[in-house]
Amino acid sequence: MCFVRNISYSFATKFCHCHEPNLFPIYDKYVAMSLYKFNNYHSSEKFTKKSLRDYEKFKTALSDFKKFVDGENLKPGEIDRYLWALGREFMKKT
Repeated sequence: MCFVRNISYSFATKFCHCHEPNLFPIYDKYVAMSLYKFNNYHSSEKFTKKSLRDYEKFKTALSDFKKFVDGENLKPGEIDRYLWALGREFMKKT
């Protein structure tokens, strides 16, 4: 049995991000909500909120978002904080 299955997906991404921030973006419900909303309007590859729990799909969605906002020069923490704050606002309205 894989160790990661026994811990929170969000926590696992945060743990990995702390060690290699350029390789491992952070997944959480607020970031997922922001990417999902973006997906409805601008993403080239459509996905569901649930599919973002597949880390490769999550990374692809995040990459699409970065290309759209011309955020390739942003630090991983900057894009994460923006998506987190935006997703938090979306969640307040639902």
